Amino acid sequence: MVLLKLTLLSICIAYIAGCSPQPSNTYVEYQQRLSSVVDKVAPNNEELQQLPHPNVDKPSSEVSLSIIEFASINHCKLSQIIAKKNNQLGKVQPASEALKYNIEFVQHVQNCLDDPQTHDTAIKNKLIAVKKEKQLQFAHSFEHMLFNEAELSQLTYLTASEIAFDRHLEQQTASLEALTALSNLQAHLLHQATVNKINTDNITIALQKLHKNKFIPKLITSTKQHILLNNTTTRWLNQIKISDELCPVGKNKKKAQILSNVFSKFYLDKLQPYQSQLTNMLEKASPLLFKLWRNHPDLAESFNPEHTNSLLNQMKVSAVTHVKWWQDFYKTCEIRP
Repeated sequence: MVLLKLTLLSICIAYIAGCSPQPSNTYVEYQQRLSSVVDKVAPNNEELQQLPHPNVDKPSSEVSLSIIEFASINHCKLSQIIAKKNNQLGKVQPASEALKYNIEFVQHVQNCLDDPQTHDTAIKNKLIAVKKEKQLQFAHSFEHMLFNEAELSQLTYLTASEIAFDRHLEQQTASLEALTALSNLQAHLLHQATVNKINTDNITIALQKLHKNKFIPKLITSTKQHILLNNTTTRWLNQIKISDELCPVGKNKKKAQILSNVFSKFYLDKLQPYQSQLTNMLEKASPLLFKLWRNHPDLAESFNPEHTNSLLNQMKVSAVTHVKWWQDFYKTCEIRP
């Protein structure tokens, strides 16, 4: 897995490519300006750690229909569903298609059992056995899709780029709609009495909304970067003795004023509004991700709004802690931002 570094190289690449600098590039410049004013080495930013990515294997099947058994239910719509699935076996069947097949089998098997033409008791017993197996595997099949389908698997991986200061609303809307649809699907599968209400086409629609849509991975990447940057910068600032180094009694406050200008120009004007946007977006996305990933605590706790270590709460705390240092600075130096 590639670990992302916040370095000056990313700034150079951004400018060479003719793109606007990423928010973390702006933050690195903020750090450099602060270090220049106080004449200290700039903070050393650490590497970002990837989120855990669970390994969920495809459920194995212990019960299946033979060719002869399949032929005996040609009068049922169920046979069309099975035939479609068999036609896909020549290809690599995506995890989403496997889940859709299991759902559609369960939705249509009862009609086949009730059909007068389905009179062989052995066939009926086999269909019932297959139905029970698929029902028991619904949760496993859903989990397999979550961490193996390309559009869903990507959600846990960090990206090389962040959410821009703007240009994210369309992808955000599509992502939230897709996650909501998948969360509703998960709920239906957990309460098997409502499985017949599932429209399997909605699975495909949700995946289409996430196709080439990097909003969630970018949101997670951006949040982790800014938590790290806030915490690193605040720890660095805490090493400065404000009254001794920035505004000694009886001396001018030129250095303190320049430092204040840097804070206003970079953090207050650019970074704080951006971090507020990240918080707002996390407040919408986190509950949905927490529901989807709740069977994997190491991953899910980062998106549990009630958990102190969630990305949402870490973002809030890191911003508040950073601003508090500046509040102490203004109070000690008796100047205004």
